[in-house]
Amino acid sequence: MDDQGKKLTATGSNVSDWFDNNGQPKSNDYALLGNKYRLLSDSEKQQLITAIISLLKEIDGPEKEMTINLQLCHWFRIDMGLGMAVANGLNINLQDIMKNMQ
Repeated sequence: MDDQGKKLTATGSNVSDWFDNNGQPKSNDYALLGNKYRLLSDSEKQQLITAIISLLKEIDGPEKEMTINLQLCHWFRIDMGLGMAVANGLNINLQDIMKNMQ
């Protein structure tokens, strides 16, 4: 149930809209996170990047590439430099990905 007492379902609800990865962000969460990221020291940024890369390298399974690409979208939305550092750390060729997008 939401704050107004409406039952939320997996589809066609506020919940599914909130988790929609294909739409525009519905708040400025990315800007806020980007601002916080840019306040980190260089060593703190590197520690964060290393941790993200380490976790993404552990992803396995048939949806591995798609999952990593979706995560990269979030990091790029937060900060272009963060997204680039994560992609580079994973040895991802962004030009190849963009060529294959429809």
